Amino acid sequence: MTFLSANGGAEALFPGLTRLSPEQLIDMWYGPGPFRDQVVNWPDVVQAGLAALRHAVADTCDTEIIRLLQRAEALSPGRQAPPGAPAGPAPVICPIFELDEQIVRTISTVMRFDTAA
Repeated sequence: MTFLSANGGAEALFPGLTRLSPEQLIDMWYGPGPFRDQVVNWPDVVQAGLAALRHAVADTCDTEIIRLLQRAEALSPGRQAPPGAPAGPAPVICPIFELDEQIVRTISTVMRFDTAA
């Protein structure tokens, strides 16, 4: 889980985002703090992120991704997937931020070059 690049809007909202380590990204995205406080629909956003991580684990069994998923789930109490839950993430999530008393609506997509489902 590494950002290779971000568009200008993402960099304006989250300066330095692309320079964070995978652990720092997980801590920022799933842990308590200013990011969580700014995301109006945090439960939906975090659930989509966890689903994407679970999908990556199911596809790769990569120990690094497993470790990051465990870290994210530990920071997101009550958000663990029930046994047998599908691992596939939604293709679109729309994080809503409250920044300086203004609502900023965004669209985030999951692009994957994968086998057909």
